[in-house]
Amino acid sequence: MPKRVCGSVAALFCVLALSTPVLAQTTGNVRGRLADPDGQPLPGATVTIRSDALIEGSRSMPTGAN
Repeated sequence: MPKRVCGSVAALFCVLALSTPVLAQTTGNVRGRLADPDGQPLPGATVTIRSDALIEGSRSMPTGAN
């Protein structure tokens, strides 16, 4: 019986240890408007976000048409 309990506790520990990094991954949105001096949208401009929290350090995406 003690071997079964020890094995069950070890298995539970492994499951909990492996699921913790999954809980740390989050997503988010950035919204805004990129415009020229006349107030017109700038389609195709690149927006770059930099953060120590990002694995790559920065992330770039082109803007949309509106």
